[in-house]
Amino acid sequence: MIGNIAGMRNIRYTVQRPPNVFLQIVGFVLAIGLFAFAIVIGGFILAGLLGLGLIAWLVISVRIWWLKRNVSQQRGAGENIVEAEYRVVEMTEPDDRNP
Repeated sequence: MIGNIAGMRNIRYTVQRPPNVFLQIVGFVLAIGLFAFAIVIGGFILAGLLGLGLIAWLVISVRIWWLKRNVSQQRGAGENIVEAEYRVVEMTEPDDRNP
C-alpha cells in the first residue's frame, strides 16, 4: 500500500526516439535551429543591456563633468578681487561722518 497511494498506479513515462531515421534527423535539425535562435536572441538582449549601460555611464559622466565645470567657473568668477596681506597700523573708532 505504500507504493500505491489512494489507488493510483505507478506509471512510468519514458521518451523514446522515433523509429524513423528521417524523423530523428528532422528533430536534431530543429533542436540545433532552436538553439541557434536562442543564442541570437540572447546576443540581442545582451547588446541592448550593454547599450543601456553605456548610455547611462555617458549621461552620468557628462553630468559630473558639467558640475565640476560649473564649480570651477564659480571659483574663477572672482578674479577681479586682489588678495593681499595687510597689517593694521592704528585702530580707530568708526566715524559717523565717513560712510
